[in-house]
Amino acid sequence: MATKEIMVKLKDPFDPFDIEWRVQSAGETKHGKLWAIVVPYVENRAIQERLDNVCGVDGWYNKYEYPTEKSVICGISIKFQDGQNTNWITKWDGAGETAIEAVKGGLSNAMKRAAVQWGIGRYLYKLEAVIITPVDKQPADTSDYIMAQVKLNNVKKRLWFKRPKLPVWALPGTDNE
Repeated sequence: MATKEIMVKLKDPFDPFDIEWRVQSAGETKHGKLWAIVVPYVENRAIQERLDNVCGVDGWYNKYEYPTEKSVICGISIKFQDGQNTNWITKWDGAGETAIEAVKGGLSNAMKRAAVQWGIGRYLYKLEAVIITPVDKQPADTSDYIMAQVKLNNVKKRLWFKRPKLPVWALPGTDNE
């Protein structure tokens, strides 16, 4: 596959069900109505799947380095073939440990950030945060909903939200540039 074709395929939008939504903040109006502001992101597994599908399982690898005790950088290397010549190009980015599962979270975040260096999921940064309100109770079919743990007035609550709709330009089969 040609370099340009690889780069285009890496940048393709993800299926909406591969997009996760993280609660950035949550609250309650003075009338008692709950709300949350959510932002989109993509999980590491979806990134790995994208790299496997575009580059082949033997056409990419990742490597981690630890510049400080509580930080990690990840390099994602991709193989580019030009006739008889094989070139590996690596792009790096890093992250610190996270509050939950410190090491695992740091590794995942570093890889997600390195993936963005390749254009994977970069279009998600163009999406604005979305304000959503929870549904009254857990739906019987949760496939079109997201669950979030939020802390309101020092009380943790488990809330269900209808999955936000992505704009047309952020869907597979569209040009997201």
